[in-house]
Amino acid sequence: MLKKLEWDYKITGLLLLASILFLALLVGKLIAGDAFFLFVGLSLFLGLGITSRLTSRTILRSLGAKNFNENDEAYLRDLSYGLVKEAGLGKVPKFFLIPKKEINALTFGSKEDPVIGISWGAMHSLTDRDMQGIIAHEIAHIKAGDFRLNQFLNLVHSFANFMTGFALISCLLSLPLIFAGVASVSMEIILFSLLTPLILMVLRLALSRNREYAADLEAVRLTKDPVGLANALRKSSQLMSLWGLIFRRGAGQSCPLLQSHPRVEDRIRRLLSLVSMNRSWGNLWYPAG
Repeated sequence: MLKKLEWDYKITGLLLLASILFLALLVGKLIAGDAFFLFVGLSLFLGLGITSRLTSRTILRSLGAKNFNENDEAYLRDLSYGLVKEAGLGKVPKFFLIPKKEINALTFGSKEDPVIGISWGAMHSLTDRDMQGIIAHEIAHIKAGDFRLNQFLNLVHSFANFMTGFALISCLLSLPLIFAGVASVSMEIILFSLLTPLILMVLRLALSRNREYAADLEAVRLTKDPVGLANALRKSSQLMSLWGLIFRRGAGQSCPLLQSHPRVEDRIRRLLSLVSMNRSWGNLWYPAG
């Protein structure tokens, strides 16, 4: 059952990734032409290594992340050691404290230099079992290389947006010549340039949701405990709903297609559906409670 779900997520993810790359290639082909597109494509690949390193430092600074004290760092490393070994990673992640009251965790960096940021709210609201669930989820992202994939897609998306923007601005600047009958404009190119950024965004968000589901599944494989991560997600959702009530913000009102993460309820439902697969799950790391 787990293998089937893993393959379902892999195939869906590959189809989404292929669609994104095909659309970006089509943009370059129709707007930039072969030679210029190949040059820009090469630049994207060369820029990937530079931007991925700069982004990690930028994210840490923007979040106000701090080093944990020795006791908390040791606690997190103890929780993650078995998960890292099970995942086949060479290094235990470096943990940073994010001074936010929300229950949250973030992953950036690579397998060679893994980094996990954990919020103050998570440290003070989650049990050991819950915490191990979200750490396993982040380790799953590290194992899958999702941070690097996201950085690559940022470059691809930026390139496509640049090309479509260039096409639209060129058409705008050519309006006097068009009205004078000296030049013409392709309505297909204009329509394509208008729709492509929206389609790319929808595809990227769908891929992001796919990667979250896949990381949840891998976390279950690592911990043998769907309930721990489900509990962490439930507490996170409850806290978000509380803040939404205080500030009179509606929860879950935005379009699902425009969300980078699946609905928490859907993630919890999928996780708990795995419990029936093995009744001993939940007792390997911590007793059910």
